[in-house]
Amino acid sequence: MSNELTIPTLSFLPTVTAPLAAACAAMEALPEIADTPTCEEAVKVNAMLGKAIKGVEKARVTWTAPLLAAQKAAIAAEKEATAQATEYSKILAAAISEYQDHLRIERAKAAAQAFAQEQALREQEAASGEEVRSTPPLVATTMVEDAPKIPTRKVARLVVTDETKIPRLYFKLDEKLLLEDLKAGLEISGAEIGYEDVLVRR
Repeated sequence: MSNELTIPTLSFLPTVTAPLAAACAAMEALPEIADTPTCEEAVKVNAMLGKAIKGVEKARVTWTAPLLAAQKAAIAAEKEATAQATEYSKILAAAISEYQDHLRIERAKAAAQAFAQEQALREQEAASGEEVRSTPPLVATTMVEDAPKIPTRKVARLVVTDETKIPRLYFKLDEKLLLEDLKAGLEISGAEIGYEDVLVRR
């Protein structure tokens, strides 16, 4: 019988390649069905084909089942790893925020102490009529920037309202430190926070 089918090479299923090829070859060798013997032979070949096809299906399941199981395990592992990484990220974010809050508090305390010292010096100068100079305490200058992810945002800008009232701590005037202390809630004579809208690139 004529056959126009092309049997692919099942290199990944070697146990079923030979039976399938043999069944197809037997079909190609069949004569035209013209009598009982040729019909019986065709029935046998058809049975061979059916058996070979079932063998391919069985082999496919045998080969793909472990792959599907591995894929399922990989997906589960990915979800678990992602969940763990997300939890770690939350813990780190909380720790960073706590540390930044600590820095703000410590800087505000140092600035408050410096301000109190400055006030005491001014009072001493007023009483004695002479300028008293001293080395101001060191103040942490770690900058903590909060950048909200929005199209526009408020940006704190330093506005000096009366430079003569600003404590010596900020001379030569450290605008960044002064602005950070204002943002931390410290009241400083001669300066305040001003806001302006700035464009944010997307």
